[in-house]
Amino acid sequence: RLRLLFLMTRRPPRSTPLYSSAPSHVYKRQDEHRLSQQLTNHKQLIESVISVAPVAVALLNSDGRVVLDNPAYRRIASELGGGEPAHAVMGALQHSLGEAFHHAVTHRRALSGHELRFERPGGEARWYACSLAWFEERSTLPDAFYGDDRSDYQLLVMHDISASKRQEEALRLAAMRAMLSEGEFNQSLRETLAGAVFQLQRPVNL
Repeated sequence: RLRLLFLMTRRPPRSTPLYSSAPSHVYKRQDEHRLSQQLTNHKQLIESVISVAPVAVALLNSDGRVVLDNPAYRRIASELGGGEPAHAVMGALQHSLGEAFHHAVTHRRALSGHELRFERPGGEARWYACSLAWFEERSTLPDAFYGDDRSDYQLLVMHDISASKRQEEALRLAAMRAMLSEGEFNQSLRETLAGAVFQLQRPVNL
C-alpha cells in the first residue's frame, strides 16, 4: 500500500513534462514566422515562373501602373522605343474593340488572343496576341478585417506572333503570284485561241 501511494503521488521526471512550458507568445511568433516564410516562398516561386515565361507578362494596378513585369516584357518596351507597352496595348484594344472593350472592363471579362500590330522605330513591325484578365486582392490590413477593402489588378500577357504573321504574308503573296501567273496564262491562251479562230474564218484561196 505504501508503495502504491508513493507511485501515485510522486512527481514525473523532468524529462517527461506533462505540458509545454513555452509561453503562448512564442507559439504566436512561430506561426507568424511560418506564414511569412510560406508567403516569401510562394512569391519567389511566382516571380521565378514569370521570369522564365516565353511570353511577356505585366501586372497593372488600378491606376494603370505596372507593378510587376518580366524580362520578355522589358525587351518589348526597349524594342518599341522605351514606352510602356501595356498602355499601348490598352489604347489599341480600346480602338479596335470599341464598346466591347468598355463592356469587358466594366464587367471584368477576360479578353483573349487579340492580335495587334505595333511599329518599331527603324525596324520591322511586330505582331502580338494579347490577352487581358482581371483579379481582386483583398486587403491584409487590420482595419479591413470587418470591411471589404479590395484592390483591382489587370494581368496582361503578350505573345509574339510576328514569325507566323510573316509566314502568312509570304503564303498570301505566293498565292497572289500564282493567281496572276494563272491569269496571264489564261489571257495568253485566250489570245492564241482568238488568233486561231480569226485565221479559220478567213477565206481560203484555191
